[in-house]
Amino acid sequence: LRDLIRETELRDDASAQVDALPAACASVRSDDPQNLKDLWDQATALGREISSRQGARERIRAEKRDLVSGGGLDADLAPGLLKKKVADLTELRRDLRLAEREAGGPGLAEVVNQAAVKPAWWPAALWTVAGAGLIAASLWWQLPGPYLPLGLVLLGGMAVMAGILGWRNHLTGARRSALAFEQEALLAKAGDRVARSRGQLNDALLDFNAVLAAGGLDPVADIDEAAQLLDDLTARRERQIALEADLLKQEEFLARDRADLDRVTREAAAIRDRLGLTDESTAAAEADRLLQAAPSFTAAVQERDDAARQISRLENRLADNATHLGEDETPDLPAGLLAERIA
Repeated sequence: LRDLIRETELRDDASAQVDALPAACASVRSDDPQNLKDLWDQATALGREISSRQGARERIRAEKRDLVSGGGLDADLAPGLLKKKVADLTELRRDLRLAEREAGGPGLAEVVNQAAVKPAWWPAALWTVAGAGLIAASLWWQLPGPYLPLGLVLLGGMAVMAGILGWRNHLTGARRSALAFEQEALLAKAGDRVARSRGQLNDALLDFNAVLAAGGLDPVADIDEAAQLLDDLTARRERQIALEADLLKQEEFLARDRADLDRVTREAAAIRDRLGLTDESTAAAEADRLLQAAPSFTAAVQERDDAARQISRLENRLADNATHLGEDETPDLPAGLLAERIA
């Protein structure tokens, strides 16, 4: 009976110690405090990373909006179409410059017009007739003295020479005039080609500007401006494609980081639920406190269970001994009376 009382006291003391300690001491693991701290640090780092990526995503979206607001990127404005139109404009300008070179400009036309005027034939004929008449007069007429006939011959010869030169100039001018008329015809054709090329170039530029207007872009004044605009649009298109790729990458990173944050949060919540902890900020410290109290809790539970088993054994022994006594030796002690005696 004394052993039973002592074991009961040990059991009650151990039970009091177990009741005084949190029941979660039985569930705490050696790595719980560090795991909770690591998970909290991971969650904090992931939160900062998510915030940073969200900021980067917004900056990319803002840059995309700025690109689109400049026009031409969201419209049905294919870079290949613009490139072909600029190439066509360049080819038409090349044709126009070639036609202008063939036309020779206004200076060449003035020279041709002057060359088209040939010298008159009658002065040459007049000088020729006059010279021949003077020479014939000096031969037919009986003029006094030797000098007068000779003078007439000299004057006639000079007049004939003047006539011959006049006829030569006339023939040369006639040939030059014929060539000039031919050149005038060629110049007229070249002028028509210049006008036609200029008209085609202007029409192509108007068509190019119409395409730009459909894309919300301002018209261009010439081919150089069109080529510069094409380069600008190409660079903006390439930048837009790069931004879309960056945005997709940021979305993928965000989805991955959010999934990681979800996983870390679930793992931390599972540990807290197992330990019955509600305050996330103090969970690691509480888990450490539970871990420190766990040996005392385990020892008290062991001591309580050992005492309970010993009490059961002693109660069974008392019951067995009581059955071997006679009725006149000691009264039988029922369980309730035995408990009162122990108490």
